[in-house]
Amino acid sequence: MASLRAAFSLPGLAKVATRHNTFAATAIRAYSTKPQGLKDRLRELIPEKREEVKQVKAEFGSKVLGETTVDMAYGGM
Repeated sequence: MASLRAAFSLPGLAKVATRHNTFAATAIRAYSTKPQGLKDRLRELIPEKREEVKQVKAEFGSKVLGETTVDMAYGGM
């Protein structure tokens, strides 16, 4: 009975309400206004990453990494 009273006491209800409100706020933030598929996301990322790889290969392509070069690492040996 004591645990039942504790659950329905004002502090107990406040804890439950806080947990519920925090969950609701988190759930709302997790959804975007426009769902983006994997293909759409990859269409955005691939051109950026291609440019990044080009820059790294141009700057460090002939650098040796052990027995391989940066160009070999990106190119698949």
